[in-house]
Amino acid sequence: NGRKKEVRSARCKKTLPVLKTLTVFSAGKEPTSLWVLFFIPLCYHVFMTAYDKALSLLAVREHNRRELSDKLVNKGFKVSETEEALDRLENEGYLSDRRYCQSYLRSRLRKNPEGKQLLIMRLCQKGVDRKTAREETELYFEEHEEEIAAIYSDYSERLLKTKGDEKANLTLLRKGIKIREFE
Repeated sequence: NGRKKEVRSARCKKTLPVLKTLTVFSAGKEPTSLWVLFFIPLCYHVFMTAYDKALSLLAVREHNRRELSDKLVNKGFKVSETEEALDRLENEGYLSDRRYCQSYLRSRLRKNPEGKQLLIMRLCQKGVDRKTAREETELYFEEHEEEIAAIYSDYSERLLKTKGDEKANLTLLRKGIKIREFE
């Protein structure tokens, strides 16, 4: 009975097969040191804390606080445990909405150029507060003025070649890019 409850209360779907294997293997007996040495490394993800999981996600790319919180809660971590982990990560400097904004802006401008207001709106949709999004966007545009002008210029030239004058101007207008921004 105790083992069944443990299986039912597993954190996520991935843990269920591992716990079933552990239950069958141990057959209700105390685990031996060999058992622990063999199975614990195989199912480390089962025993990860919210902090560990957040660190592993941040190792791949920058995340903002809300995005990371949502991912951790969806993985089955408690909200209180998630908030503690995020606070700790912010205090240690691993989690920063400002750094996330810089990374997002750099990536977004290279892949799909848009104007300042649209970028600010997208950052807000991602969970960054409006003040931080506005400040970081302004700062990024000031620090990378020439690079952004080149990106906008290249983008408008590509649009002119593929869509013609009228459609290119409408696309630029829809994306919030003013022609005078990059001339």
